[in-house]
Amino acid sequence: MSVSRHFQIITTKTLPPQKRGKQVVRHNEAELLKQITEARLSSVVAPPGFGKTNILSRSFRHLHALGYLVAWVSFDAQDNQFYRFLSYVLASLHQSNALKREWRELLVETSPEDQGDHLLSSLIEVLSDSDNDLYLILDDFHHIRDRQIHDFLKRLTDYAPSNFHLIIGSRRRLEIGFYRSVQNGLYAEIGASQLQLNLADTQYFFRECCDMELSPADVERWHRDTEGWVFPLKLASISIKQRPGFALGEFLLKDRGISEYLSDEILEDMPKPFANFVMAMAVPDIFCSDTCGYIAGVDNPAYFLDQMLAQNLFIERLTSEGEWFQLHPFFRSYLESRLHKEAPGLLVSLHRKAREWFEQNNMPSFAIKHAIDAGDSKFLGALLEKSCYDLLFNGQYMELVGWAQLLGDEDVRSRPKLCFAVAFNYILMHQFSEGRRLIASLTDSAKFRRQLGEFSDGLPVLLGVDAVFRDDVKAAMEHCQGWLSSVHSPGKTLPLLLITGCNVLSYCMLYEGRFAEGLDVQVSWKAVPESEAPAYGITCAHCLEGLIYLHMGDVDAAERSFVKAKRVAVDKLGEFSIYSSFATAFHAEIRYQQGDARFLLEEVLPSLDTISKIGLVDSLIHSFPLVASVLHLQGRSVEANDILDRAESLARLCDWPRLALASMHQKLRFAIAGRASVDRQLINTKVEKIEADNVGRLNISAQYYLGMIKAESRAAIGQYAEAIELAASLHQLLVAKGFVYLGFLTNVRLAFFYGASGDSVRAIDILTECLDFAVRDKLIQVFVDVSYIYPGLINESRDVLTSTDHANLLLAISDQIGSHGESKGDVRSIIAASSLELELNISEREMQILELLGQGLTSKHIARSLSIGQETVKWHIKNIFGKLEVNSRVSAVQKGRRIGLIA
Repeated sequence: MSVSRHFQIITTKTLPPQKRGKQVVRHNEAELLKQITEARLSSVVAPPGFGKTNILSRSFRHLHALGYLVAWVSFDAQDNQFYRFLSYVLASLHQSNALKREWRELLVETSPEDQGDHLLSSLIEVLSDSDNDLYLILDDFHHIRDRQIHDFLKRLTDYAPSNFHLIIGSRRRLEIGFYRSVQNGLYAEIGASQLQLNLADTQYFFRECCDMELSPADVERWHRDTEGWVFPLKLASISIKQRPGFALGEFLLKDRGISEYLSDEILEDMPKPFANFVMAMAVPDIFCSDTCGYIAGVDNPAYFLDQMLAQNLFIERLTSEGEWFQLHPFFRSYLESRLHKEAPGLLVSLHRKAREWFEQNNMPSFAIKHAIDAGDSKFLGALLEKSCYDLLFNGQYMELVGWAQLLGDEDVRSRPKLCFAVAFNYILMHQFSEGRRLIASLTDSAKFRRQLGEFSDGLPVLLGVDAVFRDDVKAAMEHCQGWLSSVHSPGKTLPLLLITGCNVLSYCMLYEGRFAEGLDVQVSWKAVPESEAPAYGITCAHCLEGLIYLHMGDVDAAERSFVKAKRVAVDKLGEFSIYSSFATAFHAEIRYQQGDARFLLEEVLPSLDTISKIGLVDSLIHSFPLVASVLHLQGRSVEANDILDRAESLARLCDWPRLALASMHQKLRFAIAGRASVDRQLINTKVEKIEADNVGRLNISAQYYLGMIKAESRAAIGQYAEAIELAASLHQLLVAKGFVYLGFLTNVRLAFFYGASGDSVRAIDILTECLDFAVRDKLIQVFVDVSYIYPGLINESRDVLTSTDHANLLLAISDQIGSHGESKGDVRSIIAASSLELELNISEREMQILELLGQGLTSKHIARSLSIGQETVKWHIKNIFGKLEVNSRVSAVQKGRRIGLIA
């Protein structure tokens, strides 16, 4: 490791580019500089050639002139390594005078095991003791993809004091974790649209930067054609100087200004073989040396590639090792346009060669695209049928369906494997009518079923998935019940089908109360190597496993499964993927019951649109009603009802009575709490219709919501005996079926019904049972939600119950109930706060200082805020370290948040 930590720093990378000649000026430059420099975290995100580095270097000079400490690093692909990245950041901070200590010493103290924690603590201490603001500017950050680096920077933005500012320039948007960690209003993102020049900027560019006087009409035409993009404007200025009288035409295809520059200055001076090679590289989206050799028909492609790189011919590396490349989109468009115009036959031939190479190298998506571009429809069907499993495995739903639509229904139906894959895709995309139409053509023909090839075991799975998305557990079970035992060999069954079939069976067994069998079924696919199992299938499997554990009453195991699901989805499919939202939706139930309003509003609320596209009812009932409840508790009733209306609309559209009942259950609570009798009557009328229309169809989960609505409706009008009878009957059913968690939720309501009826002894007995269940996982929200039934029950219980665990939980519940409808966020902070004096002996002043540390304030700013001396602040901080058993501000804030002392 010592070798990787010691290398020669290129000092020019720790300074912004030098100004050369007159600089491009933007009309909104002052506003951009203001946005960038006032934020705690800001990013400038745009494709190449939009002037990201220009605006960042201006920010550097602007801040430096104001007397702030400013550090700069420009990255390249070689810097995508943790210690190398840290070396440049530390060297830059040292050069800016923000870091007094020799930066190499700090790096040596950083071990791989601590993920940079020691270094992070040291940096925070340095920043916290500084009276000056520090700006760290990281340019070309798109080269940095190492997750360890990203995690380090996220934690730096989380815990750095308010005088630290991070500015990032990149071709890609930052991960959502970056700006979620920064408080509202302190994050700024500058995009390509804000970097575009307006007409006046373009005129200034030609007149001042290029020393050229163009007519207003020519300036306007150039501005329109380039859309204010700096890169082609610079190319244009060279052409205009060489040929002042040229005629402007359609951009790229007809405009000879840029065309002649690229042709005369770049292509015409090349040796003919090299020029032909460069032209051929306009065809593939991405390429490596072997691709180039096959498509261009040359024996030494590596030599030509090296020449392109040496001449900086608009070629970009896609991988840190330099194996894969692409051409700059602008240059590629020009070359493709030229081929299309001058040699259309050659263009078709190159696309065919590209199709052959990508097909031979098992890259079906690219092969199919080139078959389409070459107009080879005869290859398209065969390619799609050959690669449909890979496309399905990789989750390329939209692509497969779009390409299949080019073939037409008859061609798709004539290819059973392709028909199966496209039907599967349609179902997963929730286009059920299209999927079922193709399913019918498979089930109607015994001949087709024999031709399904690797999908031969999959027809029951496909029918089961369709039934699950219709929320028809009974039908899904009928299709898949004998499937697993009938497959010839689970080890030879396609992993995609195996994991999907197991998921369907687990789902069915869950709602039959056969929890142990549901978990056992999942063992069948776990022998499959992870690389062969589709990530979205694994994500779903972990979610179902968590759902089973939740209903069994093992909340802790359920949470672990949901966390696993989220990790797989983020690592394999991306943080913004639909399945990442899927895992988040299930986790919402636990976090809601723990009183974690922040999770619901920051993680689940932004994902509701995505969750609604997933199409599994459980993901919706564990997200939409809960987010609505949190919004309602915060006084945002209009938003809350809008969300429930959206859920009801989805329920009507897809015929999901369970989602409708879950949404109306929340609406009923809102109506009762607001004493709206008309709303209650309307809700009850809708519920009666749902019950009448779905006799024998409602599974145990739907029966829970139906029973709760009936019981709470009776309680709302004082009919407590009927409410108790309904809730007790429902509780008995749930327990008999093994649904411990739903039984707990029902039992809590039953306790409050007894309390309201005047039977305090029975109420407290049942409440004690509920508290026994709730204590371990800090489940308090259900007690808060039903407290309107009989608010006095909690206080009566506190006088009787002597258990410390019960007392702490009741304190947390009381605190929430006493907030008059405003959620106070994470229950862990409430529970910790209730026992601070007993357990940690932290004083009120120390709590104030810890909270201000959590907001990122320096010792100096804390002293000013509390009107005390800076030395007093440091003394209190030292005491806080001792009581929390930590040795740095970062660790103090981390532990304070973890145990709930601060939000």
